[in-house]
Formats: sequence, structure tokens, C-alpha cells
Amino acid sequence: MTNNLSINPAGISRRTFLQVTGAGLVTATALGATGLRARAEPYGKFTWISPRGTLEVLDDYPYWAAKKAGYFDGLDTDMQPGPSDGTATVKFVDVGQADMGFPSPGVFSFAIQNGMKLKSVFHMGARDTFSIAFRKGEGSNDLKKLEGKTILLGSAAWQSITDPLLAAQGVDIKKVKYVEAGWPTWGTALAGGQGDAALSWEGLRAEWIAKGLDFEYWLGVQNSKLPANTFVVRAADLEDPDRKAFLEKYLRGWAMGLEFGYQNPRAAVEAVFE
Repeated sequence: MTNNLSINPAGISRRTFLQVTGAGLVTATALGATGLRARAEPYGKFTWISPRGTLEVLDDYPYWAAKKAGYFDGLDTDMQPGPSDGTATVKFVDVGQADMGFPSPGVFSFAIQNGMKLKSVFHMGARDTFSIAFRKGEGSNDLKKLEGKTILLGSAAWQSITDPLLAAQGVDIKKVKYVEAGWPTWGTALAGGQGDAALSWEGLRAEWIAKGLDFEYWLGVQNSKLPANTFVVRAADLEDPDRKAFLEKYLRGWAMGLEFGYQNPRAAVEAVFE
């Protein structure tokens, strides 16, 4: 009896090792062979997790447009709203409950400082998309005027977003008060006279305008020193050739979805709400 196992008609004869993947599936790999191989999918269902606690926003139009147009080319993908706690988008990826997150610069810094082995792999845009909303007639381009004032947030965890944004503008964040006014009502609360300002972002700003919430804005895309939110994955996934190839294909779909929205914004919006 021989210790070598005959694998295929081409006469490849090497010891076969069974390898258990991260998903718990068993694959057979023939070392030194170019013959048949049984392989597991790099991911089961690939899950992108939102930092907002909802998918009912325009921000994610590239995904929905790409999904509708078939740009993911058969990849098994999913989107989850996640908790409205802004830090969940990195925590879930770190422990394997999701595969890609979308943290703000502040939340990504939080992840790195807490030992989460994540890496940035993609940006939808270079500039900071967060903004500060003010009631009409109360806006200012100098955020230092928010010292001693109250900023409304949809979640208390969003302070990790707002603190770095304000600090980069020279604001003493110890002099700013935050109030959790609830998702999705913090914009309505500002319009109703509560607080002095509210955190917003580009996709939400468009939604608030459509709903008749008429504010003045300090725009991060024009004034912020910070970059935009980033797509992050586990660093280990980039060391796996199959997962890396999957990620490249997946992010190509997002990029094509961005171009779709640029060329046909009305159709991109329709894809979000279908």
C-alpha cells in the first residue's frame, strides 16, 4: 500500500491535506498540483454593515444601483443596517459578524486604538461628508461659536464622529454639550427649537430638504480637514488570495454603481427605494 493518494486521471500523486476554512467548511488541496481541487467560497454571504442603524438613506445608492444592474456579477452580497451606535460598524467586522464596515475617521481611529486589526480599502469620496445643521438665521461658518451650545445627535455614540470634526476646527469639545434626540427624529427636534445645532451628512441633508426641514449648514465637504468615511475589512482577509480577489470584484461593483449614479441620478435614487 502506498501513502500517496491518486487524485485525478492526469496521474498527480501527492499527499492531500484537509484544510478547515474560517467558515467551517473542509477543502481538499493537492500540494504541488495543477489538477482538480475542491474549494470553499471565500465568503458565505458577504455582509456590509451600515454605521447609521438604517438602510433608508440615499447614501448607499451605489450598492443598490450596482445590485440592480448586475455589477456584482453573481457575488452573494447583503447589507445590514446595524445598530445606530456608530462604533458597531467596526466592532461587528472585527468579531466576524459582518465583513465590511463604513466608519467615520473618528470611529476608525477608535477601532485602531482599541486593537482592532482592520484596514481601509475603499472610499466613495475623498472629502468629509458630515455637516452641522442650524436653524435658519442661526448658522455660522465658525464652529468655535458652538462652545457653550448644544448639538443634537441621533445616537449618543455619534459623539465619536463629532468630537474629531469639531476639534479639527479648533473647538474646545469640553465646552460642547451633546443631547441624544433619537433616530430618526433629531432633525425634527432641531426644527422644533431643541438644541442649537445637529449633526448631519450629505445623503441625510438631501433627505431633510426633501421632507421640508429647511436648515442652514456648515458643510464638511467645503470646510472639514478630515477625510470621508472609509470601507474597512479585517486585515487577515487581505492576506487570503481568494478573499482579496472577492473584495476587488465587490468593490469594482461599488465603483460602477457610483458611475451609474453620476450618469443617471434619477435611476440611482429609484434603485434605493425599490
